[in-house]
Amino acid sequence: NWARGGELEIDWNQEKYWTLHKSEPDSRLWYFNEDPLINSNHFHWHQLLSNSEQLGHNSHSSNLDRRGEMFYFIHKQILSRINAERLSVGLNITEPFGPDEWSRPVYPGYDSKLGHGAVDKYEARPAGASMFRSDQRQLKRDLASLEFAIDQMEMKLGGNRVRMGYWNGVDFGISELGDVMES
Repeated sequence: NWARGGELEIDWNQEKYWTLHKSEPDSRLWYFNEDPLINSNHFHWHQLLSNSEQLGHNSHSSNLDRRGEMFYFIHKQILSRINAERLSVGLNITEPFGPDEWSRPVYPGYDSKLGHGAVDKYEARPAGASMFRSDQRQLKRDLASLEFAIDQMEMKLGGNRVRMGYWNGVDFGISELGDVMES
């Protein structure tokens, strides 16, 4: 028994570990999408950048210098790497999943296979699932608010106004914008 100090051998070629069926073109990226080091790094950054302390507490992640900028930068780097990997296996780069796509069914389905052991159960997303209408409406309201702030080059966060812009090689407001996107 592996729980008593034994070994557990995982053969990634066994179908029970596949998160996408081999007939799906995106299954060619399995080595990257399911890489434990990439996923644990991504998880670590979410833990670091969004913790459960109350806003204003000295250990709240909002006190990290350039937190939102780091959030934006890390996700841009992951997306760039995913696109490089997609091209390397003959796939097109990722397509945006914006407001026009939110009501459309998503293919293929996906099953992370998480849910046994020390993690909460993550349900599989069946092929053809679409976003809940209530979530679509909320995201559209959030997006409209964010677009308005960008157009005005000013955001209201808490009781503060944050001016956005770019002067003398310095991008003002990017960290706050990343904070809003992460929240």
